[in-house]
Amino acid sequence: MNILKMFDQYMKEEQKDVTNPIAFLEGETDRINDNKFKRGMHKDYERGYAARYVLEQMLNARSSQ
Repeated sequence: MNILKMFDQYMKEEQKDVTNPIAFLEGETDRINDNKFKRGMHKDYERGYAARYVLEQMLNARSSQ
């Protein structure tokens, strides 16, 4: 399966309840920049951080095959 389709499916199923896109993007950006996870942030920050982590794991798994 195409990695982008897999990630889109993950986002559709797991991250459908995002209500604060700015917090989501902040979490994703922190993960991209390898910043530590910030506790006590908005749930969407956590979702963004987790979504980027999942994408990284998918890409790493694919590159190691």
